[in-house]
Amino acid sequence: MNRTAILAPIAVCASLTSLALAVPAPPAVATPPAVAAPPAVAAPPAVAAPPPATTGTLTPSLAPNRLGARAALTLRIDYAGGAGGVPVPVRQASISFPAGLNIDIPSLRSCDIARLRARGARGCPWRSRLGGGHARVESLAGALLITESIRLWAFLGPPRADLQPTVEILAEGYTPLEKRMVFTATVDTIGAPYGEALAMNFPAMPTTPLAPDASLLDFSLTVGAAGHHHAGTQSAVLVPASCPAGGFPFAASFTYADGSTSATGATIPCPGPQPQPAAQPRLRSATHPRSRSTTHPRPRPTAHPRSRSTVKPQSRSVARAARTILLNEYGQLRLTSKHGFTLNERGSATGTIRGTIYVHLTIVSTSRVSAEVNIYPNGGSVTGYATAGYRRGSQSASFSGSMSIVRGTGSYAHAHGSNLSFSGTIQRSNNAIAVHISGRVDA
Repeated sequence: MNRTAILAPIAVCASLTSLALAVPAPPAVATPPAVAAPPAVAAPPAVAAPPPATTGTLTPSLAPNRLGARAALTLRIDYAGGAGGVPVPVRQASISFPAGLNIDIPSLRSCDIARLRARGARGCPWRSRLGGGHARVESLAGALLITESIRLWAFLGPPRADLQPTVEILAEGYTPLEKRMVFTATVDTIGAPYGEALAMNFPAMPTTPLAPDASLLDFSLTVGAAGHHHAGTQSAVLVPASCPAGGFPFAASFTYADGSTSATGATIPCPGPQPQPAAQPRLRSATHPRSRSTTHPRPRPTAHPRSRSTVKPQSRSVARAARTILLNEYGQLRLTSKHGFTLNERGSATGTIRGTIYVHLTIVSTSRVSAEVNIYPNGGSVTGYATAGYRRGSQSASFSGSMSIVRGTGSYAHAHGSNLSFSGTIQRSNNAIAVHISGRVDA
């Protein structure tokens, strides 16, 4: 093959290539502009879950839990919930007690709130003390949680206008904040299955500037002293002689600083059968076989032959001259003045001897009253002293006991008598007294 034949195809290819390069490229098609993406829609912010609601739990206990016993009653309240685990401060609490569960206060000595604030527990008569306990409070100072222990004392406060008792509770904390506070509780009669309710108002507990008030975390108060060896000197809770089916019921309701409320209930189980003490074997003393014959009959004392004539005829005539009055008086009295637990009343007496009657009645304990009674009939006066059991009701209080006539004047100068019946009622609305006195009086 000659050289020309070999190079011909190569030349053709080169010519085609040159031709291709010489032809202009078609104009570029413009790319449409990119469509902008729509702006992203912001997601709604997450809604924070509300803090758990503050609630209170009541735990009562009796020591000893025995029917008819003088016992100590402990009330424990625990609070939970709130933002950051700190409960919302409680402002009011009402605790209901089972019917028949009463507190026996041997001597009604009261202590007022001003004295407690000024002098603390030492400023009150010791007989006015009802019990004591402890509490814990919490507060947030920024991110720091502060807990403080509080000591509690309970004292009998001044009576209300309707003679219902009040309770003053002293709270003292020492570290990190030294503070003394007093708050008042009142007692009211309520319906079955409860008997009375204790209503407490808790004041705000400020901590440091710009910090929230402290919150009550728990509260434990013991009222009364157990055992009969304290009877007559210290207060005690009287356990009823019988227990309702299901136990002794308690209830509590709470109101918090944010306006929320909660309620709870609790029961103290009925006491089981009490173990009876084992009978002690009776030991017979060994008798000497001859002991029967050693006892000699004692001679009877002989009366003096003149002993029968020791009563003088003059004394018999004096006895026959004495008057006997079968007293049966009813009195309706109204309050003229009152000082503490003493009511001074005046009214009219109708019955055997009619006249003006004055009664100075003192409620000396939760179960007892004493009274001085003065009756002024025509021609003289009669004075007596009485003691009686005392029982409070929802509308009135009642008393029943005995009275002794100790002196008189004028036509009743020699009046005396004992074991007269003395009973009546006291209206809670206005403290008016209705009294009935009956019995034999020698005048």
